[in-house]
Amino acid sequence: MAVEDKYGTSLLNSSGVLYRQGMPAVFQGLSVHAAYGLVTVASADDNNSIYRMFKDIPASAIPLLFPMGTSGMTGSNDWNIGLHYTGKLDGTVGSVKSENCLGDAVDFSSAIILTASTFLNGLNNIVAADRYKNLAQLAGYTTGSHPAAFDIALKAIAAGSAAGTIEGWFIYGMP
Repeated sequence: MAVEDKYGTSLLNSSGVLYRQGMPAVFQGLSVHAAYGLVTVASADDNNSIYRMFKDIPASAIPLLFPMGTSGMTGSNDWNIGLHYTGKLDGTVGSVKSENCLGDAVDFSSAIILTASTFLNGLNNIVAADRYKNLAQLAGYTTGSHPAAFDIALKAIAAGSAAGTIEGWFIYGMP
């Protein structure tokens, strides 16, 4: 065995070859923010119902963690987590931009108490190559022409038959 002295976010692969040059620098100087949300689902709510958990999250936010918990709702085993355009001041809601860019097929059918060691991953649809993208980029925007903020919403693909709650902490970095 060898004595090591290296960074955990090393830019070298196991062969000592440089890769992904500069990626960790994305996180230097970020301020970390957290938002808590809770939505209530009624037993009469149908499939394709939308629950806006967070309003007006900045488009430049870089998702870091989204631990989620649920009271458990029978048959509620397929939920998408995505971005919607923000609503207007008159209370109307905005349309969907990307239904499942954050989470796909999240299962809320069994009770999961949100703790530091037990939670559901609300960012299960962000692949490694997209880990450093902000919300605008995850929504498909490639230029600076995008909304200033998005709502983060849950969509019940399979709402199930029981009432319950879903809660989560959306933790994100701001450049």
